[in-house]
Formats: sequence, C-alpha cells, structure tokens
Amino acid sequence: MRSKETLKQLQALPLDMKIKITKQRIRECVRANGISGVYISFSGGKDSTVLLHISREIYPEIKAVFIDTGLEFPEIRQFARSFTDVKFIYPKKRFDVV
Repeated sequence: MRSKETLKQLQALPLDMKIKITKQRIRECVRANGISGVYISFSGGKDSTVLLHISREIYPEIKAVFIDTGLEFPEIRQFARSFTDVKFIYPKKRFDVV
C-alpha cells in the first residue's frame, strides 16, 4: 500500500511521466497474465477512456468490458458502443433494486 506522501509525489509528476508509468504497469499486467487474461474495465468516463486509449496504443487487441447496470445515461451507453471490441455485460439484477 502506498503512503500519502508517495501518492502526492506521483500526482506531482509531469503528464508524460505519468503516462510512461501507466504504460509500464499495463505491460507488467499483460506480462503476468497474458493478453487474454487482461481486460480494461470501461465505464465510458474520462478516466477509463484514457486508460483504454493508452492500453490500446500498446496492445490494440486488448479487450474492454462495459457493465451496463441499467443506470447509465443513454449517451454513455452510446459512447461506449462507439468503441471496437468492448463487451457489454448485463447484471441479472439492477443495483438500485432491492
């Protein structure tokens, strides 16, 4: 577990260094699990969109998963569908149903 100080140092790095570290972690994950054992959890938000973009710069064939909970805005679903090779998963029960 990283300390708060370490996290502050990482946040203060220039963008190009953050991208380099991210690419290194992606490569480590693929090396440890194989390309077929790695999926990008893709919500259609800005963070997961950037992660998917960076990942596919290195591994164009990397798979992504979008979990459609039924609570997403239609625009988010439409945006997620605009990407290739994104698998949609539908839970049996919505999260807001008890």
